[in-house]
Amino acid sequence: LGTKLIVAECCRNLSTVGATPIAATNNLNFGNPERPEIMAQLVKAIEGLAEACTAFETPITGGNVSLYNETLGQPIYPTPVVGIVGLLPIRVPPPVEFPEPGLAVMLLGGFGQCDEVRFGGTEYAKVVVGQIWGLPPELDLEYEKRVQAATRELVNLGLLRSAHDLSRGGLGAALARCSFGAATIGAQVDLQAEGRLELALFHEAPSRVLVTTAEPGAVMDVARRYGIQAPVIGITQERWLEVRHGGKTVIRLDVEWLRQEWEMALPRTLASWTAVRELAPGR
Repeated sequence: LGTKLIVAECCRNLSTVGATPIAATNNLNFGNPERPEIMAQLVKAIEGLAEACTAFETPITGGNVSLYNETLGQPIYPTPVVGIVGLLPIRVPPPVEFPEPGLAVMLLGGFGQCDEVRFGGTEYAKVVVGQIWGLPPELDLEYEKRVQAATRELVNLGLLRSAHDLSRGGLGAALARCSFGAATIGAQVDLQAEGRLELALFHEAPSRVLVTTAEPGAVMDVARRYGIQAPVIGITQERWLEVRHGGKTVIRLDVEWLRQEWEMALPRTLASWTAVRELAPGR
């Protein structure tokens, strides 16, 4: 399932710029295949890769395998890497960033579904909770294909002012990333969902694309034709990223501050490592 999710995400990335996926390559990284559990991982990854590439009509053109990746007997996480190439019409694709205030913010594919079991593989679980557990997100390949086809049509009709697929970090990370443009445009968004805030904001269900448009009615017409959800979840605005959940504003951040925190995350981490090495030489 994990490998199928990777292929779907690669194809979804291409679809957000209006490109049609046409071929794939891969790099499969695993531990010692002489151990039955590692061989099982490798077999399942190959089967998932074959199923997804068949579904998206992206034949494998080549690839390589790296095995025996272990340290002190501990294997790396199963790490299939996939690259997909596509054909792009000659036109300027929509940007990732929100371009201007007053645009409708829509979620092609809908809010998605997630429970505690499938939340354990998210970036939030790993980084914030400090644990991983459970199962990957569910994937309906046919629905994913319809979301991607609708996205490509909307891009090529010129109806989208921005587009960004949802993957690592879920809707919360996508909203932040879309606010990092030079124009410092954020959004006011209502999650329209019950249950826990962190699940609604940071779950990583596939088949979702965050878009903005000046013509939400036309976008909904295309979405209905493809049989996918496309709720309007908010509106773009200057300076602030605001999120409502359960009738309350739960997040209100200055997008310029948010962008600086994002840009400085790696330099600050590297600086802290340097400081530790200077305090404890030889460690």
